Amino acid sequence: GIEDAKKLLEQIGGMYVIQQTRGQHEGINRPIKTRAMQMNFEISERIMELASKHISDSQVFAFFNKWIKENKVSYLIDVLEDHSSSLSDIADSIARFKDSDVKESELSRSTLSALNVPLKALLQPQAGLHQTGEKTYFA
Repeated sequence: GIEDAKKLLEQIGGMYVIQQTRGQHEGINRPIKTRAMQMNFEISERIMELASKHISDSQVFAFFNKWIKENKVSYLIDVLEDHSSSLSDIADSIARFKDSDVKESELSRSTLSALNVPLKALLQPQAGLHQTGEKTYFA
């Protein structure tokens, strides 16, 4: 199973790298311009065929459920990471997250980190500001 997955990944990734690197190198050491790989029906079929050989239907279903739940949280991460988001946007996104059926225990460690880092930054006092009582002033 693992070897088949590696071969498939090399084929998909290899096609992607070749498409992305044509004409971009030109002997200059610089980052390659990238774009998201387009998923098509053939690639999806090959992935599902491989998965069905080595993973039970219930495991595939569990993985899809997890991915769907992770995707449901992505809007909140996007809003939190966007420095132009208003407090109202952030509050609406947090309320939407609370109303979703996603529990913290169902999220991956990387997703939780992607949520926690901007939330902590948002809630920490800003550098250079001091608060005394009800007044906040610049240092």
